[in-house]
Amino acid sequence: MNFFKGKKVLITGASGFIGRNLFEKMKELEADVIGTRFKNMTYMSDL
Repeated sequence: MNFFKGKKVLITGASGFIGRNLFEKMKELEADVIGTRFKNMTYMSDL
C-alpha cells in the first residue's frame, strides 16, 4: 500500500538539496507533485 499514490504534494524549496531529493522520492511513489523555488533572492544582500 502506497500512501502517497495519487495524492497532491506541494514542495517548497524544490531546487534545494532536500527539496530536490524529496521531489524525486514523491515522483517514485506516484504522487502528484508541484515544486516551488525562489528564482531571485535579491533580499539576501540586505542580511
